[in-house]
Amino acid sequence: MQIETIGLWYSTEEEDGVDVMVDYMIRPEESDQILAVNFSLDGEIVAIDWES
Repeated sequence: MQIETIGLWYSTEEEDGVDVMVDYMIRPEESDQILAVNFSLDGEIVAIDWES
């Protein structure tokens, strides 16, 4: 298994507690599954979610 795509997103919504979201996709041509890791600006992991 190899990561094919990494997306980096910056949140402008202050109330959600998430400042940076990193999406990891493995074989996007075969699956819509995403591992999303949310961070605060100090680098603390806020949440890890498996999405589709």
